[in-house]
Amino acid sequence: MSEHPQPSARAQELVRDAYDIHVHIAPDVMKRRITDLELAEKYEQNGLAGFVLKSHYASTAERAEVVRAV
Repeated sequence: MSEHPQPSARAQELVRDAYDIHVHIAPDVMKRRITDLELAEKYEQNGLAGFVLKSHYASTAERAEVVRAV
């Protein structure tokens, strides 16, 4: 079994075009499971419209612009 199984069709339907408004992503001072660009790719594959990068320690504005550009 995959560590991160693909969401069901119903789960994808429920989140289609949604935004995740609170995500802490690598790189960070704490270990995180996924990077900005990896998450953007996963969200696009699953039909989500986007996400808000969060950090307790640094601005994420520049990182958000890189994700937006890609």
